[in-house]
Amino acid sequence: MEVLLAILAALQSLSPVGGQPDIDHVPPISAPASIRSVKRGVILAVADSQPNSPKARLIKSKAQKEAKKRALPLLPRPTTLIVNVDGVERSALVYPGLKAHAAPSPVLLYFHGFTGTSKDSADRTKFHELWPQATVVYPQGLKTKRGSRNDNYGWQDERHGLWHDDNKDIRFVDRLLQELSARCRIDPRCIYASGHSNGGLFCFLLLLQRPESFAAFAPVGCFGACVREATTPRPVLFIFGEKDEVFDIRLAKDTLGRLLSLNRCSAERRKEWLDGCQMFVPDRGGEPVI
Repeated sequence: MEVLLAILAALQSLSPVGGQPDIDHVPPISAPASIRSVKRGVILAVADSQPNSPKARLIKSKAQKEAKKRALPLLPRPTTLIVNVDGVERSALVYPGLKAHAAPSPVLLYFHGFTGTSKDSADRTKFHELWPQATVVYPQGLKTKRGSRNDNYGWQDERHGLWHDDNKDIRFVDRLLQELSARCRIDPRCIYASGHSNGGLFCFLLLLQRPESFAAFAPVGCFGACVREATTPRPVLFIFGEKDEVFDIRLAKDTLGRLLSLNRCSAERRKEWLDGCQMFVPDRGGEPVI
């Protein structure tokens, strides 16, 4: 649970636009008292010297119609979203943000590990319960060959000759984000990617190939040699264990070094962020690494 909460805290604080938007906050409006303001499909301010006058009622009616027009149908929690990628049906388990039908919500994509499923990820992490204001997406990987094994679900990664693999999973994420934009009101400034093991490896591949699509990344229990080819700094929370039995800790430490270089951070400039977590402070033009 501590790891999950650390991921959420980091993603909300590491965004290049200042973290999770407060969609319930109503900013002050400096406009004539007779003007009603509508933003993001939600009426933000009501002011009129004669609130029951015909003019005020007309303005109110128009504002309500505009808000209703901008709102999208309320999707159930969860929703199974199916998209077609080059003739192949791909799916994701989606928990729309509580107000995502009416106001932009942050988005978290969480990628399961090898042999996992989207339902397993939802049941184990429960990110949709920890952060109900966000639209939380658990994508489903395809059956992926690993040596002689071809019966488990996973993601393209830099091992097993599947680094590029025709980029079928990268294109799946592209389509998924497009479809989410059509089904929910999402904040494109606050889209995050996280995952563990094979799903964490895929997060690093997204950092390499789609850095502009995400505000921050949080890979867990993995490594990312492909970071050596990345060129766009992005905030990253990287979690790995000293006693990991799957990945050599030296690979994780090498990845950390590459992240610091990419994000223009110095190993000497660090501060305690949480118990067991260090934040590396970036130079100008860089991004933090935790």
